[in-house]
Amino acid sequence: MTKFFNASYPLIILAALIWAGCAGTKASKDAAFLGDWEYLVEGTPNGDVTGVMNISKEGDEYVGKLGSDMGEIMLNDLSIVENKLSANFDIQGMTLNMDGIFDGPKFNGTIAVDYNSFPISATKK
Repeated sequence: MTKFFNASYPLIILAALIWAGCAGTKASKDAAFLGDWEYLVEGTPNGDVTGVMNISKEGDEYVGKLGSDMGEIMLNDLSIVENKLSANFDIQGMTLNMDGIFDGPKFNGTIAVDYNSFPISATKK
């Protein structure tokens, strides 16, 4: 029985280290997306729009909002898979879809409505 425990002990330690490493990796990946991002949406009918996009977590869910001089808009159906963001939001009865990719402290994507799309770029604060 002692031989079994002696042989299993290194495997148990290895498994615990791998499990702890995976948990830390998930938290650090989330941290890369969370926080405030200064954004610029170019070429909208109201001209270029700047503001701050905030991404946080409530439990296992991402939540976000876009803030600008026009106020705050909540991001709906926000998901981040790997480094790809997708969400939508409503303005004046229209639903706009936002998709983009995080690359370190940068975010680039598009906001689309009907047949128009506008580039959005952001930098983490």
